[in-house]
Amino acid sequence: MARRVDHSHEELFKMTIDAAKSLVVEQGYRAISIRKIADVIGYAPGTIYNVFKNFDDLMLRVNGQTLDALHGELPKRSATRTVEENIDALVESYLGFVSNNSTLWQALFEHSLPREQELPGWYQDKIERLLLCIDECLEPLFSETPKREQRLVSATLWASLHGISSLAYAGKLGIVSRVSMEEMSRLLVKNFIRGLEHPHQPNRHS
Repeated sequence: MARRVDHSHEELFKMTIDAAKSLVVEQGYRAISIRKIADVIGYAPGTIYNVFKNFDDLMLRVNGQTLDALHGELPKRSATRTVEENIDALVESYLGFVSNNSTLWQALFEHSLPREQELPGWYQDKIERLLLCIDECLEPLFSETPKREQRLVSATLWASLHGISSLAYAGKLGIVSRVSMEEMSRLLVKNFIRGLEHPHQPNRHS
C-alpha cells in the first residue's frame, strides 16, 4: 500500500475524487464507500479523512464537479433565437448530458446531507449558476416579473425536467406515458413557455 508521503494533498484530493466518480459510474452511488475508494487509490481509509471531512464532504465535491461539467455543456442564450428555441437548445444539452452521465447525475439526488446540515455556499453557487442559464433564456418573458418569482419559475422548470429524466432512468416513465423522455421534455417546455407568454386572465364575470 502506498505511503501518505507518496502524494501531495492536492494529488490525493484529485485521486480520491476520480476514484469516487469511477466507482459511481461502475457500481452506482449506493455501492460506494470510503473503504472502497481507499482500496482503489491504494491508501488506508484514514488518509481520505485527512483530505475530506467525511463521506458527505467527498460526495459534495464529486457532485459539484458534475454540476460544473453540466454548466460547461449548456449553450448560451442567443439573441437571434426565440425564447422557445433557446430553451429547446438548453434542454437538448441537458438531456444529452444526463444520458451520457446518468449515474453521476443520479448521485446528485441520491446523496443527501443530514437534516440539520445546510449545503455549503460554494455548492449553492454552482446551482445558482445553472439556474441563471434558465433565467437568461426566459428573461424576455420576465419584463415585469419580480426577481424572486423569476427564480421560482426557473427552478420549477428545472425540477420538472429532472422529474422526467429520473423516471426515465429508473425505467418507470412508461408507467405514466409511452412517449420518450425527449418528447415529453419538449412538450413540457412548449406548454411551460406558452403559459408564461399568455398568463391566465381572471374571468371578468367572477
